[in-house]
Amino acid sequence: MQTKTIVSVLFAGLFMPLVMSVAADGEKPADPTTKEDKDSKTPPRDPSVGGPAADPKTTGAVAGIIILDGKMPEMKPLAVDPNNKDRPTCGAEIPNERLLLGAGNSVLNAVVSLAKLPPGEKAPKRTITLDNSHCRFVPHVQATTAGSTIRVTNHDPGVLHSAMAVLGAQWNVSVTPDRPVEKTLPRPGRVVIKCAVHSWMDASVWVFPHEFFAVTSKEGKFRIEGIPPGTYQLKIEHEACEEALKEFTVEAGKTAELKIGLKPFE
Repeated sequence: MQTKTIVSVLFAGLFMPLVMSVAADGEKPADPTTKEDKDSKTPPRDPSVGGPAADPKTTGAVAGIIILDGKMPEMKPLAVDPNNKDRPTCGAEIPNERLLLGAGNSVLNAVVSLAKLPPGEKAPKRTITLDNSHCRFVPHVQATTAGSTIRVTNHDPGVLHSAMAVLGAQWNVSVTPDRPVEKTLPRPGRVVIKCAVHSWMDASVWVFPHEFFAVTSKEGKFRIEGIPPGTYQLKIEHEACEEALKEFTVEAGKTAELKIGLKPFE
């Protein structure tokens, strides 16, 4: 609840007055054509599988499923103002992605990570993409390593979007279909991203100083590999649920299987 209050205060300050900055002084827009665009043979990284590359004979893994432990809150679609000039593109309403469930009340978009870390090398930086599509940020939830680059794109023809980051990063950029923008995610923590033009749009990026994290799949499942033998705590975070911790033990060449309940906020 404290995080919600902080976000609300920050957003209120940013909206008065409304400032649309294309980019900071000296900042160049991203190249519209990237290596990922050119090399379609490279499969995207599965966000539900995390952990560094390691010898599976000397390290272990943790895997499992996250289940909603409680009553599903009502998630009404987000209405688009009839007077909004972008309504022909956006539609009359936008799906509410704050809490999504799969079969058996499994929880999508839960971020799982090791709370107690094994010793290791500094996590490599990555490049992730946040797209504006049909007046939604896609994907709604992501996770990456500190120092990574986030590439913000726009696939809504004729629509001006913005990406306004708070908490773990602070920036505000405008994004047109022909002008993607790249920004850095400098430090660990949750980054909340809003659109100053379309108030219903939001997304979250969890940033970690290590690689031992994953985001649950459409089945609510996750897997983190490359963990040295030992006892750890798994942290589970979700924007609509209470944080949870679960202790588990890893053995070399084996996978610890977990089933964890997550309580929704009232």
